[in-house]
Amino acid sequence: MFANATFDETLAGHPEADALMSSVRTDVRGGATFEQSLRRYAEDPNPYIQKLMPFVPIALHEFFFRVSNNYTSEAINYSHLINRTIGQGIQTAYITLNYDTLLEMSLRKITRVTFDSIESYISCPDWILVKLHGSVGWGYPWPTTEWIPDMAMAARSNTPPERRSEEIEVGLPREMLRNGRLQQLFYPALALPVVGKSAFVCPPRHVEALDQFLADCQNFLFIGFSANDEDLLGLLDQSTWTRRVHLLRVVTGGNLTDVVGRLWNGVRQFRAAPFDIERHGYDSGFTHFLANDLDPIVASLTG
Repeated sequence: MFANATFDETLAGHPEADALMSSVRTDVRGGATFEQSLRRYAEDPNPYIQKLMPFVPIALHEFFFRVSNNYTSEAINYSHLINRTIGQGIQTAYITLNYDTLLEMSLRKITRVTFDSIESYISCPDWILVKLHGSVGWGYPWPTTEWIPDMAMAARSNTPPERRSEEIEVGLPREMLRNGRLQQLFYPALALPVVGKSAFVCPPRHVEALDQFLADCQNFLFIGFSANDEDLLGLLDQSTWTRRVHLLRVVTGGNLTDVVGRLWNGVRQFRAAPFDIERHGYDSGFTHFLANDLDPIVASLTG
């Protein structure tokens, strides 16, 4: 994701973030992952580095806005997954750690929900959408004493706002970075893509709705999840589940054994589940799984 031309084009318009990314790229060439390197700089006490860090979420918001609007006009895999879940009467909580709005694109076309309010993500009786690490179009209010044309200029002369999840606003236009029609500046509500994230960037009401859903949930499908996100594993582990897990599937293009092991060790309800978790994994990738393996699962859930 961070190695394509669109990311480089985006960074060209954000010189402070681009300067920091030069060091990240050097680390990656030396064997570190993007997430490992960015965490290194996020925790670096050097004042010079810390002066650059506030520009990273601004650049990421711009990048994922471009991805959300230009990558595709139809997120086929997401739409198919929705058709095979809520379209078949399976009450579903969609949990995503991605910042883009491709899943919203598919849900909007199928359900006509506009995602313009906090409640719009969690008010449908058949499904909820929870974006635990933030999203394009989400922001923290940033009071300023003067008109400032863009977020980068604001970051050069002002300290970013205190980021409290209960103040996140959703459904903001791209102009949230330019003090446009809203007459209010916002700072992007995005979790830094670093390893070991320990806090959500998500409206508390969404987390509460997810916790309520999990209490009665027996069936889990993890797609492209590394199981390295301690915040999500912690939420799953600490939820007050009233029913034992019946079905768990893991779809990954990476090391399936490692992912399953982290899920097994990180979530006590999975360890207590009466089945062999290994045999329910798929390492052939999302597209192949949807085409070949999803329908039997749906059949088992719908009778």
